[in-house]
Amino acid sequence: MGTWHARYAVRNRAQVIAIVDPDAAAANRLRAGFPAAVTFSDLATMLAAVTPDVANICTPVQTHAELATAALERRIHVMVEKPLAVDAAQTRQLLDIADAAGMVLCPVYQFPFQHGFRQAESWLRAHGPPLRVDLTICSAGAERLHPFGSERLIREILPHPMSVLCMLTG
Repeated sequence: MGTWHARYAVRNRAQVIAIVDPDAAAANRLRAGFPAAVTFSDLATMLAAVTPDVANICTPVQTHAELATAALERRIHVMVEKPLAVDAAQTRQLLDIADAAGMVLCPVYQFPFQHGFRQAESWLRAHGPPLRVDLTICSAGAERLHPFGSERLIREILPHPMSVLCMLTG
């Protein structure tokens, strides 16, 4: 997901100045597309070296609160890949921290900005609401996950089709 965030940031005239990933090989693969960026193995080390205007958090949901809090407390705006937090209480806490710091905290959901979504919106405007919807969900790499990891993946991606339907149909 970090690759997509970085691509769209650059597409919107932002500069990717740092990449944080505990997996050095993954960080270097992403850096290949953004050679001006410096790689770091953890957020604390990155924050000691550079202060970005915005941090994009594209990690498992269990890490969102800790990472977002660290960035917000350093007065860095934060974009977080959905879901924002593990539950409503943690979400409220993050929103309060952002508000107290005067920083923007924004969950990110990329589907509405993708070409296929825009095509579906256009089709629905021209033809009316769907009478039937069939969904097939695929995720690259899921077969390599530990059996419990696949349950986590399902919980993370299962809301996608429902939220897309809600967005398309109101």
